Amino acid sequence: MPSTQFKYVGKPLPRLDAVDKVTGKAVYIADLDIPGAWVAGVLRSPVPAGRLKGIARDPGFDWSRVTVATAADIPGVNAVHMIRDDWIALVDEKITYNSQALALVAAPDEATLAALKPDIEAVEPALTIEDSLAVKSQVWGDDNVMDDFRVNLGDIEKGFAEADVIVEYTYRTPLQEHIYLENCGMAAWPTPDGVEVAGSLQCPHYVHNALVMALDIPTENITVKQTVTGGAFGGKEDYPSVMAVWTGLLAKLSGHPVKLLYDRAEDMLVTPKRHPSKVIHKLGFKKDGTITAAEVDLYLDGGACTSMSKVVLARAILHCTGAYKVPNAKLRARAMATNTPPNGAFRGFGAPQAIYAIERQMDFAARELGMDPYAIRIKNVLRRGDAFPFG
Repeated sequence: MPSTQFKYVGKPLPRLDAVDKVTGKAVYIADLDIPGAWVAGVLRSPVPAGRLKGIARDPGFDWSRVTVATAADIPGVNAVHMIRDDWIALVDEKITYNSQALALVAAPDEATLAALKPDIEAVEPALTIEDSLAVKSQVWGDDNVMDDFRVNLGDIEKGFAEADVIVEYTYRTPLQEHIYLENCGMAAWPTPDGVEVAGSLQCPHYVHNALVMALDIPTENITVKQTVTGGAFGGKEDYPSVMAVWTGLLAKLSGHPVKLLYDRAEDMLVTPKRHPSKVIHKLGFKKDGTITAAEVDLYLDGGACTSMSKVVLARAILHCTGAYKVPNAKLRARAMATNTPPNGAFRGFGAPQAIYAIERQMDFAARELGMDPYAIRIKNVLRRGDAFPFG
């Protein structure tokens, strides 16, 4: 029986967007009919690391029929504004990941999207966390460490000295694709004083701020509209800003509305994923299963630039010891830059990578101590008045 105690809980509430979606009336960005819209395409790097020496144009092609945009055409800052302004909108010289955008083309239809040929000097890339730590390629800063967080509590040496059993393993998690049902897409219209964009996105204000900085347009002259969004899960938190800068730039340069839609293959190739991780995890236990100490060294593969890595890493280190009381802790978390596409937000936001490691540690500890996996967890779980290692 429906509860009479609550206004919403236990009540059969209608989902307001359901009818339009199941009947096909919902208008997604791919459904949006834009008269006179040109089609956008992206010239991408075929190598993960290198130097762009130039972009050749076919002399036999009528270039007046299309609009080409390179880094030199960006009127503002050549970056997509996010937590940091290190996501380059279009490569000027240094290539830092495979599929990175070198140039943009807008044309009346797909048949007239001109082929451009980049001249690239490739260099050895850093494709893994280990490559990055060894600075096999200098991707970000001097040491490829985009962010480094540390938490220390108590006396870690004393904590391990008190332990009867020490459990130490290294855990890894791979890239994970959001696989939202609707691929990424964005459209832009030039206006007399600015630009209007619409697309599949999560954070309209992020997109707005990115357009202000890259296109050097006053904030009041930019309009951002969110179309019906067919899934995101974090995957459309950062990347729509990239596509908005591209389509907005092409719309202003061409004088036409511009639409950029990905198919599934391109979407999976170029958009951010859940961060791969490496977690070196060491836990000390007394014979009765009580945790005495935790030492964790956690790495996230951020890809070639920050995107959302800084805040994802912060969430990861906060979850290194899970829901358990740890009296002595030494925790460190680093986001490493690699020559791979940037990684970003994904449901859980860094917590799944950290929680996976601590929960496997608890299982191994239970096995080592001959305890029930549930019992060892209940023994150590945080209770009212307890504190996390970070306070």
